[in-house]
Amino acid sequence: MRVDGQGCLITNDEHIPFWEFARAIDEAAGHPTREEDVKSVPKMVGLFMAIVAEWMVWILSFGRKKSRVNRVGIAYSCMTRTYRIDKAKKALGYEPRVSLEEALRRSGGSFAVKSQKKD
Repeated sequence: MRVDGQGCLITNDEHIPFWEFARAIDEAAGHPTREEDVKSVPKMVGLFMAIVAEWMVWILSFGRKKSRVNRVGIAYSCMTRTYRIDKAKKALGYEPRVSLEEALRRSGGSFAVKSQKKD
């Protein structure tokens, strides 16, 4: 099978929800988030708030600015995306060498060291 010119996704082949991943990165970097500190807003409430924010910014800026909080951003933050690496496995014989947990540990340690150097 020829693979030249074809694109393949390369991941560690583990599923994790977006917000859970963001919290795992924070924890690995030495900034854990307590479960009781996490506030969840229903998607429809978030979309309504985004519509209000979009209109308020548009009105107050006379149409010259766009709200940073918008419906597209809210929709993306609510999506679950999982990438399949079947093509890379089949065409390239790819197998992940590092688990998600190990990658987070390594990356988080790097962030923590960089943060300490700034202080």
